[in-house]
Amino acid sequence: MKDGLTLLLEKAKGNPMLQKTILATKQEKDPTLALCELATKEGCPVTVGQVYERGEWYLAQLSESRLGVTEPRAVLGDVVGEFYAAIEGLKL
Repeated sequence: MKDGLTLLLEKAKGNPMLQKTILATKQEKDPTLALCELATKEGCPVTVGQVYERGEWYLAQLSESRLGVTEPRAVLGDVVGEFYAAIEGLKL
């Protein structure tokens, strides 16, 4: 099952207007909340809690793995930042 952000990313492919609307959420007071509200409005429901849970899960996997990561940086669990980067990458 795909989460709301994955579905929103797929929906944004080939839709420059949606990409622009998504990137505009970066300027909001609470970008994560704005992004989740937009995703839900677009039929790709996701909550702020789910976004943070996904980041925490990723960091936990890094710290428990044998990849040599001893102190994962918080930026590695920045799901929203990675999502915005993926949207910006669609423009290439």
